Amino acid sequence: MDRIAKGRFFIYHLFELAEEVDLTRLRQIWADSTVGQLAARRNAPDAIRFRDPPVILPLGARPLTSTYSGSVRAKIFDFGVCSIAWELDTPESWEDLIALSVDLQDDIALESASRRVFDEVRSRALPACKDPIPDSKLVEDYYVIHVAAFDSPARGEDILARHGADLAHVLRGDAGDLSADERRDALRLRHSYRSDDLVVVTYNSAFVYDAETVPDHVDVIEFANAQLLDLRYYDQLMDQELALIYDSLEDHKTLGPVRGKLLKTVQQLHRLMIEIHDIREKIRNSLKIVGEMYSARIYRMISDSLRLERWDQALGDKLDIAQQIYKVLLEELHQRRSNMLEIIIILLILLEVILFIFPMKH
Repeated sequence: MDRIAKGRFFIYHLFELAEEVDLTRLRQIWADSTVGQLAARRNAPDAIRFRDPPVILPLGARPLTSTYSGSVRAKIFDFGVCSIAWELDTPESWEDLIALSVDLQDDIALESASRRVFDEVRSRALPACKDPIPDSKLVEDYYVIHVAAFDSPARGEDILARHGADLAHVLRGDAGDLSADERRDALRLRHSYRSDDLVVVTYNSAFVYDAETVPDHVDVIEFANAQLLDLRYYDQLMDQELALIYDSLEDHKTLGPVRGKLLKTVQQLHRLMIEIHDIREKIRNSLKIVGEMYSARIYRMISDSLRLERWDQALGDKLDIAQQIYKVLLEELHQRRSNMLEIIIILLILLEVILFIFPMKH
């Protein structure tokens, strides 16, 4: 029942490319690139849009593993994330779709294939990159199953009723005997716009039933994963920088009037705070959803599943800690400057006294 007549299996691996990418320059470098626009579900072309639409780079058909091949493309966002997406045809039966999902979500070779493609894209895109990120080990992976049509017309609620258990197996990438709680959790975040469509999202995968050739919410899901990767990267960067600053605080206690290292630490912390603040604003403002309630709901669902708000809040908390440390170090720097001035003044007074008592014959 409900055999899949037309569908695609998307595999995403997202990598950190640079702190910022000049997309205009990138389009000049990559002549056959296209612009990643979003189409609103209703006739409101300005309701959902990117601030600076990402650049899509078609890369053709390639082998993915020894068993699977598919077409691959790269999508580069202005805030420096590169998404490598593989597209495979889906099988007709739910049993085969479950088997495909298990194979692909368990295959560790997929990331290596995507990283090779990313390295190729990176070498060509470098002239358009500001502050390239060298060899970041962070990667986000995500899977989207898009069914455009079944062998007979079907409503979204009918698919859930007849194939809810199958869908849970597909989303989890697990053919084992899932518990009732696990099945409910896998299908918890779902929404339909019309009776004949359905979107179900989880932390690692999503199912999209939609007759549209390229549903806008597939791009919204990809964008949310790009946000997650960027938040994870800068959260990790904050951890590393704060650890270095904590280590250097012990040295500052014994510096006395010498302020060179302290000044360097203050400047480094100030630069980091500005950088993190700017990137948070850029991530937040990259996608604007105005009045398009369907896309907004899909974005909220995937954001909730990926816990984007928690990652953003964690980064904000670390930024607050950095600001507090900055204020303390700045006060200490000012205090040391004052102490230095006092010492200089005392030495000058002492010199005047000495010269008064022992005037120079000359």
